[in-house]
Amino acid sequence: SYRRSGMFADLRRVTYFSLGIREFLRADLSDEALAARLRNDLATREERLLALLDAVVFARPRSPYLKLLHWAGIERGDLIALVRDRGVEGALARLRDAGVYVTADELKGRAPLARGSLSLDVRGEDFDNPLGPRGLSTITGGTSGEPLRVGLSITDLAEDIAYVRPW
Repeated sequence: SYRRSGMFADLRRVTYFSLGIREFLRADLSDEALAARLRNDLATREERLLALLDAVVFARPRSPYLKLLHWAGIERGDLIALVRDRGVEGALARLRDAGVYVTADELKGRAPLARGSLSLDVRGEDFDNPLGPRGLSTITGGTSGEPLRVGLSITDLAEDIAYVRPW
């Protein structure tokens, strides 16, 4: 039962990773395509941030980020207005100033998420992106503390290349 479900979960992860390899091999990684991807990413970053927040924060009632936003008195409409009025960096700075941030120890589940009257016991998994890599995962070496599980997705590789490729 558990062993069987674990085997199926492993099979699913390997399948996602394998399908990602096929997609990666078909990706256009030319200088022109990567530059176009960067231009598009920059032009749509506000919309993509808001869509991500809708899917990962506002659609998940148990999200620690949602609890932080509520504690700070920031609703979805407020966040949309912040991003539209101040841009991504300005909105993020305003959120940080309002106490909507996560420390490294909180993110790793080593410390409770605590701001003023808010105190949440959190685990590292509480911050996982449900839209994140569905492929393989690995464990970090834990040189800065407890080892962490990190998702690996070959489909993210083409996107990462656009950001790290030397021009």
